[in-house]
Amino acid sequence: MTKFNKINIDCFNLIINELRMDKRSLRSCLLVNKEWCNIAVPILWKNHSWCNEDKPEKLFTAIFSCLPSSSKQILSDYNIKLPSTKSPLFNYVSFCEFPKPKIINKIIGIVLKGRYNREILYDGETLDYGKTLYDNEKLDDREELDDK
Repeated sequence: MTKFNKINIDCFNLIINELRMDKRSLRSCLLVNKEWCNIAVPILWKNHSWCNEDKPEKLFTAIFSCLPSSSKQILSDYNIKLPSTKSPLFNYVSFCEFPKPKIINKIIGIVLKGRYNREILYDGETLDYGKTLYDNEKLDDREELDDK
């Protein structure tokens, strides 16, 4: 890569980064070429809004596709079936700012909802994940009040 090309890439990076709040334009950048895609993907995933996802199943499928084999095996051992996916082009999760525990509980609830019994086995102990999620949300709400 010549010095001139490097400057162009840096300029594109700055320009595309200015679009960070315009998801529609960023998604269009994904289709231009590989360089633009490499710049736009981290921005899209870094600024991902965990709460306002239109199609959470697609989001979670992308997240699950990034799990290492050992994690997928643990889930399989507990009879939690993940959708079969191709290897992702990016490790999308590495670009994310990690969501708050309340959002993680929402993800777990959506993943397990309707597909599994409300009770799951965890370390030899049966847990009602709905109750656990509710208890954790109450704890999160108290923590948010303490932060104010």
